Amino acid sequence: QSITKFTKHKTEYKNSKIINEQPPQISSEKKISSKELYEKGLTYLEENKSEKALEYFTKIETGTPESAEARLYTALILVHKNKEIEALDLCKEALQENKLLPEVYYLIGLIMERLEKPKKARKEYQKVLFLDENFVIARFNLARLYQNEGNTEAAKREYRNALNTLNHLPKQFVLKFTGGYSRENLKQMCVEILQLFS
Repeated sequence: QSITKFTKHKTEYKNSKIINEQPPQISSEKKISSKELYEKGLTYLEENKSEKALEYFTKIETGTPESAEARLYTALILVHKNKEIEALDLCKEALQENKLLPEVYYLIGLIMERLEKPKKARKEYQKVLFLDENFVIARFNLARLYQNEGNTEAAKREYRNALNTLNHLPKQFVLKFTGGYSRENLKQMCVEILQLFS
């Protein structure tokens, strides 16, 4: 009985040793590319599922083609959560990878406004328009800041420029970061504000 017991344990040990000595199997699970992660994140963001979007955006590694924009959208989600400082840090990281993203400067402008730093916000909106003169909402916000500062002439100029851009952009042109405002909404606001100045 004891020999049988010993043999049984020996066989179990031998089997476990064989199993342990086998080379690790390569996982058949396909690694998701940064492009796929980015696209899934965007899809969830468009569906207003920000937490799910964050799961995908935060998995994108630095240095990949999508990493700068992933940080931008992560920062945008954080702004909506009132985490402006964290969002600002992410914007700076995004700019280290791509200094030519107007959307990042726009988001920094919004953050500066939230932090009650209108002059810094104005500078960021000016950077946006240097990179993309058709970024209408940045021009509208710039006009509003000039108006708040009492710089009527500059405000009128930028509201007119915003209105002119809205009137001349092709209908299929997608307006960025409008916060739910349609093209017609923005045009109407520009017209009404300019009428107040006259």
